[in-house]
Amino acid sequence: MRPYQPIGHTRQADKILGSAVGPVGSFNLLPRITGLADLLDLRLSSVNKMSGCAAHVILLCWSLLVCFGVTRTCFICCQCGDVSPDDPLVFVNETLVINCTLTSPNDDSNSSTLYFIHEHTPVNQSYHEVVDNGTLTFRKVAELTDAGNYYCHRRDISGVMGLVGGQQLEVDYEPQEVTELQCIWYNWKDGLKCSWELPAYNMRNIEVQLQWYNGVTGQCPNMSVDMTSCTFDPSGVSLDTSEWYFKVNVTNTRRKVSAIGPYITKIPAENAKPNKVDRFGYKYTNDSSCVQLTWIYDVFISRSRKKQFRVRYWSSALQHEELVHDDGDGGLMVCDLDPDTLYTYTVDVRAVKSPFYSDPFTISVKTDQDVPLTAPVLRKGAYHRTSVSCLLDQNGYHDVTIYWKKIQRKQARGDIVRYTVKFSEAKTANENEINVTAYHTEVYFPGTSLSGILRLKCNATYVITLQAATEKGLSKTWSYLRIPFFTRQGTSPSTVRVEEAGGDYKVTWAGSQAVGLTGYTVYYCQRKNKTHCKRELVSVDVDKLDEGQTTLVVQDKEAEYLFGVSSDFGQFGSGFDLVSCVYHKNAVPPPPSGIVVSSQDPARAMVTWNHVTCSENAPIIVSYTIRWYKVNEELNKDEKPYKGQNTSIPANQSALFLMNDVQSDGMYCVQICSSSSVQPGPFSDTVYVTLAKKDIKIVVKKFSNLNPSIPGSSERFPGRCIKFAEDLNYINFIYKL
Repeated sequence: MRPYQPIGHTRQADKILGSAVGPVGSFNLLPRITGLADLLDLRLSSVNKMSGCAAHVILLCWSLLVCFGVTRTCFICCQCGDVSPDDPLVFVNETLVINCTLTSPNDDSNSSTLYFIHEHTPVNQSYHEVVDNGTLTFRKVAELTDAGNYYCHRRDISGVMGLVGGQQLEVDYEPQEVTELQCIWYNWKDGLKCSWELPAYNMRNIEVQLQWYNGVTGQCPNMSVDMTSCTFDPSGVSLDTSEWYFKVNVTNTRRKVSAIGPYITKIPAENAKPNKVDRFGYKYTNDSSCVQLTWIYDVFISRSRKKQFRVRYWSSALQHEELVHDDGDGGLMVCDLDPDTLYTYTVDVRAVKSPFYSDPFTISVKTDQDVPLTAPVLRKGAYHRTSVSCLLDQNGYHDVTIYWKKIQRKQARGDIVRYTVKFSEAKTANENEINVTAYHTEVYFPGTSLSGILRLKCNATYVITLQAATEKGLSKTWSYLRIPFFTRQGTSPSTVRVEEAGGDYKVTWAGSQAVGLTGYTVYYCQRKNKTHCKRELVSVDVDKLDEGQTTLVVQDKEAEYLFGVSSDFGQFGSGFDLVSCVYHKNAVPPPPSGIVVSSQDPARAMVTWNHVTCSENAPIIVSYTIRWYKVNEELNKDEKPYKGQNTSIPANQSALFLMNDVQSDGMYCVQICSSSSVQPGPFSDTVYVTLAKKDIKIVVKKFSNLNPSIPGSSERFPGRCIKFAEDLNYINFIYKL
């Protein structure tokens, strides 16, 4: 084992002390005190109790002994043998051999009492080989994971005195020939870079050289730090030659082993990477589906250097397309594009024989607009009338609002700037043919509109056409709508009701028996106010004539909506009446208002009320429950009223009920509650009626609460049928004639 040398690092100390001590000059020693204590067979508890200064002093002393020792024997070992060879370096797949030899073997201490440790783990004994009585060899085929510190120990002596010695093993790849490299000539003559790949060498032992020949011989002028590439500057060597030859030499400096690769031929014309094009632009043409792309290339590059330009383009709806244009600096026409669509274009260039394209030049261009490809959709029942004027004068005029759908962006082919509506009077010759009998009228609406109001005669049928226009002109097609003349009976569905539940809407209507009816169309839109939409009108077809209902699932459940239902009759629709009032299914039903109890004879009373409507934020009412009690004059304060009666009235009947079998000269209290399909609501406040004796006029009075001004009354009983005897006597007195 070689003696320790006075050097600034501790390879020897790490090897012998098991990496217990760091670099001497760094004083970074405290983190390794535990490993040192183990080797010195000290108690950890004693070391841990040392102050920082004391620990530094002890470690510094040991470091000085190690650094300035002159013996070839391990200072803190058993001094009974040697481990060799010194710091071996082996290549992967070579056989590594480490020998541990005792100086004076005997019966108690010989090769059979020795063993190896790799870092902190005993090695597999299958790799132990007894050479003779005093030598044990560790032998195996080397792998990268075998690198590290190896120690030889004696089994018959414990602790640090059983350590014979150690060595640090390094495992690396054997140098290999470089047979492939990539060389790129930038813009043919502005620069050169050659690169190659190396195995995962330990680079501190590796030296790489690149030799070249292009008429003269040279070596790499600018090697990269990782020794895998070399760059050439045109100021140092002529790059614009026809052929180059390269050879890469790799040497392991510790083992003095080299791998010299073969000469590799590279032709600049086949490995050139041009600069990117200059001033990439575009021009519109007379065809909105085409764009003329233009660019200019480096004027200092001779046209004799053959080039190929590549144009790639795409949009949000189109995958990459690629066009190739051989040479030429003018540009390229790209066609079959969608008008008014944003495309991204890139252009790059390569030498005809080279695989290396230049860096791309990228621009984004929107194609030119065109006239709309289609007209807006007009549904046959998508209109509603303001009919009051026609009810007053059927020969007069009324306003009709028509609705259309927004053209999809791809079909619009530009920004819609206006809508043109033409309408004419027509007479129905038969169900399938309309003869125009008057010149048409033309009106315009802004491009942001999705509806328009027309002033039409009440007693005339109209043919309406609609076109959309961009700045390039009107659409080539038009949509069509027929509006029949106004009739008092009308053909639109009646009793349209809308009930909300969970953000969705159930629309119901009374079915029609009209001749020619083919179905219904339900319309809805987000409301701007009670008569106007702020979003596009949405339609849902209902083909079943006997259904009379549909459920609408809306996207924005927080918005408010308008609704309508049109009857469909083949060529035309009836139009719809706007419904802005919505019932709420899960709301608590309010009691009805306007409850009145009257009497026409002493033995009967009539109860009437107002139906609950959607304006009261209510659900659809299915029934009303009426209950009434006779108030007994004999009651005192502590007693309850007599058991009363109740009945239920369907909500689709008249809001009227006759109380029969009532006693003359009696007072009755009446209450009504509403019920939906989900739940009943609270009862109304109490309404009182006093029936007179026969031949005595009956006067009706409503009490929502007991009047504190009545003598003897000092308590309020809203909604309860309770009276005190003194109150009853007073009431009977003032209402008898």
